[in-house]
Amino acid sequence: MKQYNGEKYIVSFTSFGKRVEKAAIMVWYLLTRQTFKNFHLVLTLHKDDVKHIGHDMGLIIKANLLELIVGDNDYGPHMKYYYAMQKYGDHPIITIDDDRMYAPDTIQQLVKKFETLNYTSIVSNCAIKMGRTADGHITGYPEWIPRRLKPDEKSYIAMAEGFAGILYPPNVYPDLANRTEDILKCKFDDDLYLTTLRIEKKIPVTQASHMPNYGDANNEANNIAEMMQYNLHNNQNAGDINRVKMCYLFEDRLLKGFDLE
Repeated sequence: MKQYNGEKYIVSFTSFGKRVEKAAIMVWYLLTRQTFKNFHLVLTLHKDDVKHIGHDMGLIIKANLLELIVGDNDYGPHMKYYYAMQKYGDHPIITIDDDRMYAPDTIQQLVKKFETLNYTSIVSNCAIKMGRTADGHITGYPEWIPRRLKPDEKSYIAMAEGFAGILYPPNVYPDLANRTEDILKCKFDDDLYLTTLRIEKKIPVTQASHMPNYGDANNEANNIAEMMQYNLHNNQNAGDINRVKMCYLFEDRLLKGFDLE
C-alpha cells in the first residue's frame, strides 16, 4: 500500500460495496491521464466494505498506487473527506467521485486556481448558486442547477458540487471529529452539509477557470459503460427530493445578510 511521500496535494475518494472494484477503472485513468502528478491518492472505505476489494483494485493497492484508509464508522459519501482530513489536515485536499472519468486537466485547473488565489479559497470545478423565493425562503436544489458560478467567480454561499472535484485548503475544517452527529443527520447530503460549514466559517468558494469536460475525447469512455451505469444516484447519493428537504440547513442565521442573486 502506498505511503505518503511528500506530495503537495492529497486526492481523496470513497466507494462502497461492489462499486469498490468498478472504481479501479477511474483510478487507472486518474493516475495515467492527469497532467498534474504531484498528488497522493487516498481511498477511504468503511471496514465492512474492505471485503469487496477484488482483483483489479487489489492490484492497484499492492502496486503502491494508492493508500487505503479503513474507517470504523460509516459516514456515507462524507467518507471521501472525513478521514483524509483527519490524517492529512495540514495539506490541501482534493475530493473526487469514484464513478467519474475526469478530464486530464481536472486537477491542474483546481491547483492552478487555488495557487493563484494564494490558498485563500475553496476551489470547485462546478459550483452552483442558491436561490430565494419571493417570500424569502431558499428554493429547492433542482432550481439551483442552472445558476452556476462564472469562471473565476467567488461566492460565500454557492454550493460546490463534489462530482466535479473540489479543492480544500489545509486545516479548513479542523473540528470534524466534533461534528459526527450532524454528519450522520446529513449522511447523504455531503455537498450541502459542507456548504453550511463553509458559510459558518465565512470561507468563499471560487469557480475554476472552466469546467473540464468529462469522459474521453477519443470515446474510450465506452469501455467503461458498465461502471457509469452503476450510478451513485441510485445507490448512495441523495435524490433531489431529499436534497430539497435538506434546504432547511440554509433557513437559519447562516444566510441572513447574504445576497443570493
